[in-house]
Amino acid sequence: TRRELLRDVPLHFGDIRHHDVARSALEATRPEVVVHLANPADTQFAINNIVEFTSLMMDGTSALLEECRLHDVRRFVYVSSSMVYGDFKTDPLAETAPLDSREPYGCLKFASEQLVNTYRYLHGMETVAVRPSAVYGRGGNEHQVVARFLADALHGRPLRVEGGDTSLDFTHVDDVARGIVLAALHPDVQHSEFNLSAGQSHRILHLAELIAGSVKGCSVEVVGRRAHSPKRGSLDIRRAREHLGFEPMIDLRSGVEEIL
Repeated sequence: TRRELLRDVPLHFGDIRHHDVARSALEATRPEVVVHLANPADTQFAINNIVEFTSLMMDGTSALLEECRLHDVRRFVYVSSSMVYGDFKTDPLAETAPLDSREPYGCLKFASEQLVNTYRYLHGMETVAVRPSAVYGRGGNEHQVVARFLADALHGRPLRVEGGDTSLDFTHVDDVARGIVLAALHPDVQHSEFNLSAGQSHRILHLAELIAGSVKGCSVEVVGRRAHSPKRGSLDIRRAREHLGFEPMIDLRSGVEEIL
């Protein structure tokens, strides 16, 4: 699916922790804007592989930033995560909320945001961090809850919901992509952080019931919530609406039906 979507895009393969990889790609393309998405989107991977994950996040981001500086990249868009907030203290939650992640994924996303910001202060590079939430859709991460539930349903396995009252702001990848494009190309980005989501949370149990209602013979089980999972909810997306012209277009039911 990814190759099909990128069939007209020149591809350069490599590990961004190695300066020569970023250098060769930048010299070949000479971009004005770089969007940095090169991190594993898997919170459990971060917990189980903290040393490797830290290297990917920090060494990769710092190498890419430095090569962007040397190649006169005007704007650097870092795709962060709503996990930087930790437990949501309000619902909806705005960008001005305290950042208090208690697990490696969110902590290192925040650390990377801070590193990106230093290039704005030190070198005058335009930098923007966008914070998506529970992204799902084509080409998605098989560990993400929507993809996992769909795979379980289609293979006859029960859908295991970890915490009956747990909620997420599920966001279709097309909406996130539109928001990233706006952050990359908007002529006057007035903030350095933007929430990018549907702006409306749903209980994970509701998602499971939605899928189970569309797949014959599918069952739902509610089990205990993971101890390290932060309390989530809706993101406040007014800043992205007002300053970027961002507007989510795909609701959860339509997005799930599309994948099914």
